[in-house]
Amino acid sequence: MPVLARLAPMLWSWSILAVLVVVTYLVLVAMPSPTGPRLQRARGVIDTIKWFLPFARGYERFEGIRLFAQALQIQLSGGAPIREALKGACSVPINGWAARKLQRLHADVETGVPLSSAAARTGLFPRRFVHLLAMSEAGGVAAAGLPGLDEIVVSCDDACDRIVHWVTALVLPVIVLCLGVAVCALCLNVFLMLASLTYEVLGATLNP
Repeated sequence: MPVLARLAPMLWSWSILAVLVVVTYLVLVAMPSPTGPRLQRARGVIDTIKWFLPFARGYERFEGIRLFAQALQIQLSGGAPIREALKGACSVPINGWAARKLQRLHADVETGVPLSSAAARTGLFPRRFVHLLAMSEAGGVAAAGLPGLDEIVVSCDDACDRIVHWVTALVLPVIVLCLGVAVCALCLNVFLMLASLTYEVLGATLNP
């Protein structure tokens, strides 16, 4: 009984704390990055938090690459020069950390560095994407843009879907488990209180 009396409140506290932590994580992950000049400081804080959170970093990374590749492909298909298209595409990603890495890519290309080499320097693009960009560069810019960009967009979409699937598959069971432990701890605590009251009443009745 004494062990259970100490264990029930601890289980309740830990499970509620775990639920709060998981819910806060989900809120931060789902929170959009603020836009507009008045919210630049808030945007920087939120982007930084999301960039260093598990799963959120991967999602922000691949979503940034997807937006960049999509915008670049659209502009190249419309006949824009590569440097002008890059300038517009690098400003599209919402997350500030991804945008800064792409601005570095744009600066490198402006100095004459090939697009694939500049992409590799940023540390943002996976090796396969860098290889696709190199192959596209070797083939030149066609009327439909760079062929490798379409595959990069599709791959990033798939990567984002996988991350959302894993977050759903891992986080929801954790919330259900923590809530179940919290309910069990609460019921146990109530039972122990009733048992203690019953013991005291019976003790007072039997030993007047």
